Amino acid sequence: MIRARVFGEQIAAIGQSLAARLRLAMKELGVALWLDAPLVELLTDAGGAVTGAVVQTEGGRERIGVRGGVILASGGFDHDLAWRNEHQPLVEQDWSFGNPAALGDGIRAGQRVGAAADLLDEAWWFPAIQWPYGRMQFMLNERMMPAQFIINGAGKRFINEAAPYMDFGHAMIAGQKSGVTHIPCWLVTDHRSFNRYVVAGHLPIPKIPGAPVPTGRKIPTAWLESGVVKAATSWAELATKIGVPGGQLQATAVRFNELAVKGHDDDFNRGDSVYDNYYGDPTLPNPNLYPLGDQPYYAFRIVLGDLGTSGGLHTDEYARVLRPDDTTVGGLYAVGNTSAPVMGRSYAGAGGNHRAGNDLWLCSGQTPCRAASCAARDTDHPFPRKVAMKISLFYEFALPRPWAPDDERIMLQDCLDEVEAADKAGFSTVWLTEHHFLEEYCHSTAPEIFLAAASQRTKNIRLGFGIIHLPPAVNHPARVAERIATLDLLSNGRVEFGTGESSSIGELGGFNIDPADKRGQWEEALEVAIRCMIEEPFVGFTGDHIQMPARNLIPKPMQKPHPPVWVACTRPATVQMAAQKCIGALSFAYTGPGLLTERVNGYYKEFEENGTPVTPAINPNILAIGGDLSMMVAKTDEQALQRLGQGGGFFSFGIMHYYMTGIHTPGRTGVWTRYLEEIEKDPTLAYGSGRGAIGSPATVREFLRGYEESGVDEIILLLNPRSHEGTMESIELMGKEVLPEFIERDAKAVADKAARLAPVIEKVQARRQESNAPQFDEAYSFGGLPTGRGGKFTASEIPEAMAEINEGRVQAAQRLKEQRK
Repeated sequence: MIRARVFGEQIAAIGQSLAARLRLAMKELGVALWLDAPLVELLTDAGGAVTGAVVQTEGGRERIGVRGGVILASGGFDHDLAWRNEHQPLVEQDWSFGNPAALGDGIRAGQRVGAAADLLDEAWWFPAIQWPYGRMQFMLNERMMPAQFIINGAGKRFINEAAPYMDFGHAMIAGQKSGVTHIPCWLVTDHRSFNRYVVAGHLPIPKIPGAPVPTGRKIPTAWLESGVVKAATSWAELATKIGVPGGQLQATAVRFNELAVKGHDDDFNRGDSVYDNYYGDPTLPNPNLYPLGDQPYYAFRIVLGDLGTSGGLHTDEYARVLRPDDTTVGGLYAVGNTSAPVMGRSYAGAGGNHRAGNDLWLCSGQTPCRAASCAARDTDHPFPRKVAMKISLFYEFALPRPWAPDDERIMLQDCLDEVEAADKAGFSTVWLTEHHFLEEYCHSTAPEIFLAAASQRTKNIRLGFGIIHLPPAVNHPARVAERIATLDLLSNGRVEFGTGESSSIGELGGFNIDPADKRGQWEEALEVAIRCMIEEPFVGFTGDHIQMPARNLIPKPMQKPHPPVWVACTRPATVQMAAQKCIGALSFAYTGPGLLTERVNGYYKEFEENGTPVTPAINPNILAIGGDLSMMVAKTDEQALQRLGQGGGFFSFGIMHYYMTGIHTPGRTGVWTRYLEEIEKDPTLAYGSGRGAIGSPATVREFLRGYEESGVDEIILLLNPRSHEGTMESIELMGKEVLPEFIERDAKAVADKAARLAPVIEKVQARRQESNAPQFDEAYSFGGLPTGRGGKFTASEIPEAMAEINEGRVQAAQRLKEQRK
């Protein structure tokens, strides 16, 4: 919910998308849904096969006969504490996150007709906090924080804290059975970690004056009063409060800090796996290890929670319920937590609680039939084409401190030289971002000025805004349209119109933009800017965020009806939205070429099936840029790394600092200094997490071919802080030894793509909705406001004065017309 508000996302089903889709399918097929109709018993024939069920409704009991069978999907026995104690004696209280109605009715009904049950001692264990009044809180990402460890009643660590949550639950159970208290156990951390990371649902948002969302952070008094959280100024004091040996707690802390400084957890190997790293801190050499610092220290009480019981009725691979002798109970099927898990005693990941046949079964005709999983989803590219992509450059104008008086001028002049060289080398587009207040990370605050200068030193390279911030507090859409049109004329029609909303607190707060409104502002501003470019005159607009009267915007762009439109996409959902709106996706992807293929295919599939144009000209294209796409080419790999220097990872570090975990004081915080501190711990950060297009021409060619195979239309290579001279030679080498083969393939593929898309575009255009813009009122006009009628007008007087003046002009025009007769 918090993310949805901050990032302007729309929540469709709050994680319950499978159930929501099932409900929609039932509605479309006319299948009745009875609420408050619990199962009483299953009906069987003389041979023991299930023939129906008895359910309790408001009108009494109803007997329902079936032709195909009965599918039990009523969950586990999450909240039947007596039954759980029978099989899971260490579950002392109701610590389950499961549905309150999950009392095991379906499992019991199956057992009554002869079904076997299995793994009833298991659950989807999940370490959790139980707040007063019974509210449960997941402990997921907290266990992957770098500066924390978890101890048992003896004050010792007992597991890799970042382990999968079911494994963690098993360790708690095994430890408790050994005679040492593990339920509860305690997560121990320090105040730095609490202020930096998400802990118990509290976001790491620094105190920002005037920010549109609540900021600042401290341990809530209610937490301390509840007894769930303990705070202390020494290890001895904390040990006393949580009831563990003081000397042992301090010894555990000293040992943990030694391992953290070393960078490897020799005791439990925390941070060695990709799973561990997922919610860790990517700015650290080991994302899951960092020493605990000064007091105050905090301890969070962890109990043995779960997502529901996982044991249930024994089934085969077709979800048919089995008897103890492995024969089937005719006509009875079980899925979800009503059946025993196919994964056994482990949770392999999302979907781990899916059972054989789950969401693959339909009751139709005489027998349930399994949907063919191989045909359930077509992941092939919707429009097979010749593999080809454009290659472009991306600038943020990073400028690390300390700054000399002439640094910014030199940087801009150097970049102009580089863009001129890139034009000659054959790069497709130079993309320039727009950011504000993100010092050191991005000094590109007026991209239209730089691109205008670049337009006069280049001939072929396209000039891309990547992106313009469209919320009107940053850029009024009429001014955006004027700048786009002017640059398009100056460049002889080479502009790419990239748009976005912004998502950093530094920018949103700086312009007093409510994050919840930014998507609506972007949508309105995009419509106004495009209409200003094509309507003559623009007939006006009245929306929730923008009100503008009729005006004729000049000049008009050279590209008709307007330059290609793009939107910045940092999440798959935004890529999908771009496809739905039939505009280009500037996909800031950190996925690598493998997962990028899915994103590309998803974009074109959504474009074909649901694309509805919101702009007169459509732009079905997806490009990729990411933290692993830095560029530096030299004669050898070693020389390229040397010329890149320490700047290759600064783009990703800057994103983490300004958008996620950083604490920033304007004009004071040294972002580059912090970055260098992290490089000292892990030198590989200097060239980014995936290295990117860094190396000899042969190395870079092979790297780019991997992205080309993904099907992406364009890739943007990032120019991080680096040597200007090295960059100029890098661009030259790209032009001579890397780009030619890509340019040749792309030129041949353009016509092929257009031909293959033609029938799809015809379908898409047929879905275009009529414009809701009003007709221009030919009687409308505006004029100057004379000040000789008693002085200047106040704002509230202007409309009345204008009406009076316009009425006088109309009357004067009528008199003149009569005189001419």
